[in-house]
Amino acid sequence: MNYNKYFQVILLAGCLMITGCAASEISRVNELEVTGKTSPTKINDIESDEAVTEVNGQKGGGENCPDAEISYIDALMLNDINYHSDYPGYDAEKNDITVEEENEIGIVDYTLYGSACAHYKMTNGDATFLPEGTPIYSVKGYPSSFIVAAAGKIYVADMNNNANTAGELQPLKGLVKEIYFESAEDGRKLNSFSPQSLEEFVEVWETLKKEEHEVLYRNNSFEGERVFMRLMLHNGASFRLVYWSDTNTFSNGIIGNERIQEILLNELQ
Repeated sequence: MNYNKYFQVILLAGCLMITGCAASEISRVNELEVTGKTSPTKINDIESDEAVTEVNGQKGGGENCPDAEISYIDALMLNDINYHSDYPGYDAEKNDITVEEENEIGIVDYTLYGSACAHYKMTNGDATFLPEGTPIYSVKGYPSSFIVAAAGKIYVADMNNNANTAGELQPLKGLVKEIYFESAEDGRKLNSFSPQSLEEFVEVWETLKKEEHEVLYRNNSFEGERVFMRLMLHNGASFRLVYWSDTNTFSNGIIGNERIQEILLNELQ
């Protein structure tokens, strides 16, 4: 798998299908196409910038949906938080994941794949692939605002409008055992953070500020040189962050400070 192409899919799906942001903004951060039923249509050729949630009382856009072939990520939305199940990466696949489901906290009531139109905006209870009726559980030892479990998989929060800091979106203290860089080409593990850098990164991370994705797209914050990072949790689950060193910005909308930038550039050397 080409991870640069994979991340373009994440940007497209995250912006268009999860936040419902303007199609013209999406076209600036990827080169993908939405393939219509008759001919390929570039993202910036889509006429409407409005997200479709319901037409004639039918969730997803109505009887003419789906109206395009969309490259989805495996995502769900619950309690106004968007979660996704990350592709594990070449080396992360070898780790045993212990999913200790605790309490049922929700259920999937609508599946986008095969039903929703291109500008549909996800709402609570939606999932891109999980079948309707799939229970969603909290995970023992982890706040449900950070990770949840469904169908035996871990889903990590990546968008939460109620979170103002990195620690509120993805609390790492006491939950992360390793951070390492990955190859952008095949996801192979490159090098791990030193114990000191790991400890300091987690400490500084908690107070970093979060910005809305739409603002970051407009400011071209997702452009320039980027590096792929993987964060391993104590239960064996993991998730990827992409970091743009030129703008000191993470893919989840977190804005780095001077110290976090120093830690990352140090570890990259």
